[in-house]
Amino acid sequence: VKDGSDFPEYVQEIKKLGVKSHEVVLSAGTWIFKGNDNYVVEFQRGLESVQVSTHPMPERFKYILSIHQQGET
Repeated sequence: VKDGSDFPEYVQEIKKLGVKSHEVVLSAGTWIFKGNDNYVVEFQRGLESVQVSTHPMPERFKYILSIHQQGET
């Protein structure tokens, strides 16, 4: 994935590999992939723990997600 605009294609590719769900735990920098028969792959992906705000800002989040999906981040 080069940028956010590539993400939908990435999701389709990992589904073909049998991934049923994909979770990122920002506060721990952990990526979790789950497949059939309770198969789980979990790893750290080069991220330090990420601070998550305790004050939700849904409009700001929507804006940032929108520009990310357009490949602008």
